[in-house]
Amino acid sequence: MTDSRLDTTTAQPRPHQRSAAADSPQRHARRLRACLGAMAILLAVACLLLLLRLELAQWGFLLDRYERAALRRVLILHAAAFGVVGVALARVRAIRKCPALWPKIALGAMPLLVAVSCDRIATIHHPPVRYEPRLFAHHPRRGWTLNPGWSGLDLGTPVEVNRQGFRGPEVPLQKSEHEYRLMLLGDSIAFGFRLPDEVALAANLRRGCLPADPRKRLTIVNASVRAYSPWQEYDLLVHDGLPYNPDVIVHVFCLNDVLEKFELIRFGGWTLGQEPPRPAPLEWSGLYRLTRDWRHELLRPSKKQLRQWQYSISIRRLLAKPDAAKVRDGWDMAFEYLDKCIAAARERSIPFVIVCAPVLSQLVPESAFPAPSPQNVLRDFAEKRGVPYLDLLPMLDEHIRATGIEPWDLYIDEIHFSPDGYVVVADTLCRFLRDHDLLGN
Repeated sequence: MTDSRLDTTTAQPRPHQRSAAADSPQRHARRLRACLGAMAILLAVACLLLLLRLELAQWGFLLDRYERAALRRVLILHAAAFGVVGVALARVRAIRKCPALWPKIALGAMPLLVAVSCDRIATIHHPPVRYEPRLFAHHPRRGWTLNPGWSGLDLGTPVEVNRQGFRGPEVPLQKSEHEYRLMLLGDSIAFGFRLPDEVALAANLRRGCLPADPRKRLTIVNASVRAYSPWQEYDLLVHDGLPYNPDVIVHVFCLNDVLEKFELIRFGGWTLGQEPPRPAPLEWSGLYRLTRDWRHELLRPSKKQLRQWQYSISIRRLLAKPDAAKVRDGWDMAFEYLDKCIAAARERSIPFVIVCAPVLSQLVPESAFPAPSPQNVLRDFAEKRGVPYLDLLPMLDEHIRATGIEPWDLYIDEIHFSPDGYVVVADTLCRFLRDHDLLGN
């Protein structure tokens, strides 16, 4: 007679039998259905939330044109994914057995599905950076440069850039024997900010400056770029300007050349200047764009910090606190690259002229700033190096007194000249060049 307890123990399934049952094809099918069901629920919830957001836009929670189009695209994508998963789930419900690999694939696809869903949803409120051909193009060393061959409106003003990347008409690289070339080097003042080319400095010089040799014609190469500083102007001169073999180089120095560079990120500031945004390799990813925008938001200065930084690089600070440490650093860097420009010109025996443009506040009688003025600092620099130097401040002040006009008639803002102002500046510069025999012999 056998022991009943022994029979019970013998009748229990062994460990390898339980493992086989757990890994049976029926269990695999149930796991696969569970994974597909979870996917369908996630997609259904996402679709409902997207529909709700689209409906809320009709009740005052507005979306701009990009956000509305992106929301619809994401909704369609989720609805299509829900349809695919739903069809797959219906097919799987009809099967009672399946291989062990199928539920593993479905389980591995779930985090991928969640990641793709979150990435696409993030694209709704974080648009990509899109490159549009405009006045400025990216430059690897200078940050930005004029877009060769571009024409259109910049700040409401028609601007045409020739194929060489300079403002104005085309200038062949090879200079003819009956040609005298004057190269303008500078920023927005020489460029002609918010003014058509025909009334800016270059056009007035073409009309007013005649070479000493009547057999020659004057050609202006306007190698000026808006918002440039001497460190960029030196690079442009060496790589793009000197190959044109100019007969004289006129550098128009603006007072913001001293401190303006410090607003750039590369010099510890907060902006890229005029450098156009460039799409990153991961620009297609909504999560990347979300991270990028959050990072920019965290690094963005407060309004108080921004006001302090803007004042620290302003012309007013340059005039009011000429002995400030940052002002001295700005002068040192400006002089460093002006020295390089002068050396590069002298290496080719090309005369180099510095013209200092005053700001409007310096011509207003009520304004008073401590000495030394920026013009005197620049004059001392030029005299030590034997460089011809033209200070426009006394000439403009004399013109205002002689004609009885108001100082702001010569400017369109604190820095940039008006068409009438450019006429006076061009006449003064032409006389200066003739007096110093810089228009040929």
